[in-house]
Amino acid sequence: MKKIVLLLILLTSAAYSQLVNVQLKNNVYQDETVIRFIQGATDNFDSNFDAYKLFSINQNVPSISSVIDTGVDLSINSYPQLDGVKNVLIRTKTGTTGWHKLKVNYFIGNWDSIDFFVTDMVTGVVFNMKDSMEYNFYLQDTTQSPRFIFHFSKKNINYNYFHPACYGFSDGKIQFQSSNGLSYDLVLTCNNQTIQTVNHSTNQSFNSLPAGLYFLSYKLSAYPNNWDTVMIQLIDPQPLNSEFSMSDTMTCINGNNILLTPHLYGGQFIGTGIVNNSYFSPLNLPAGKYEIKYKIEQGQCVDSSIKEVEVHDCNVAGIRLFEKTSIEWYVSDEQLYLQASKPFEKLEIYDLSGKLLMHYTHLRKSQIAVNLPVNQSCLLLRLEIDNQQHIVKLIP
Repeated sequence: MKKIVLLLILLTSAAYSQLVNVQLKNNVYQDETVIRFIQGATDNFDSNFDAYKLFSINQNVPSISSVIDTGVDLSINSYPQLDGVKNVLIRTKTGTTGWHKLKVNYFIGNWDSIDFFVTDMVTGVVFNMKDSMEYNFYLQDTTQSPRFIFHFSKKNINYNYFHPACYGFSDGKIQFQSSNGLSYDLVLTCNNQTIQTVNHSTNQSFNSLPAGLYFLSYKLSAYPNNWDTVMIQLIDPQPLNSEFSMSDTMTCINGNNILLTPHLYGGQFIGTGIVNNSYFSPLNLPAGKYEIKYKIEQGQCVDSSIKEVEVHDCNVAGIRLFEKTSIEWYVSDEQLYLQASKPFEKLEIYDLSGKLLMHYTHLRKSQIAVNLPVNQSCLLLRLEIDNQQHIVKLIP
């Protein structure tokens, strides 16, 4: 009894990290052994942490013990704190041949990151003791050699991830590393699709990944299915933005040509003769539709865009699409009819020399009709909408 009390003191007073109590049972009797991981213990016998196995004088009572390298049987076997793999030989003996049960009585401590597998050296079966918690096997009364190997392994990994460098890029990266030198099997998935499968790896980089929600599953290569999974989200940077504007000082010159002056803020125009510049020099362009190409650069990120601009000729009717406003007009019986997507605030009519012919303010209407001055071959209209000036040309 004194020996039993001493063992209880050893179990309850020690500051262990993890402990497992495993039981061996037949139909009548049972026995137990303890494996624990504790700071200060060694792989050998430690008088402060371990206890020798005491066998029952009743031959019908089965026995279970762990066996250290010197061949000594222990009832309490303490090891240093787990950082990697520890394989422990387990001896099971019985005085009554028949079916026996190996069962986990209880765990103490945090076992979330620790695998506990068992190998039956007679049948070759390998199983996850944390999942099954018990195992039935046939034990002969003549068995003396260790029957099982308890495999304890700590999942000790690191992973890093890098978001795509630019919007829409596929240069994200997830890096996996084993920090205890053990090999892992890996499966990377996204949107329920397997991206890549890797076996027996200690250091793996998954490259060329677009933004998305990824699941990295891993397990120790040495053991059957016992997967853990981490969720990693790679995020797309915001797209590069640039403000595009068109100068509204468009004037008819040389008949049917338009003076065009666009500006770009936060980017550069690209194209023949317009490289590395955010400002278009005034260009004499005939009426028609044009594509203005520009790009925005920020570090290694480049966003190329195309802006469609329509240049209108002088005409008695037409439509102008500005950045935020559309204007339609037509002339009938020496009257000008104007309609805009937003209310007019001001209307000024000039001749080509720049002389102001007519002036209307505080209109606050989206539809107006005005009498045109006579004997004018070409007129310029300056319209103010939302405090922005727009100029169109017409032939009355």
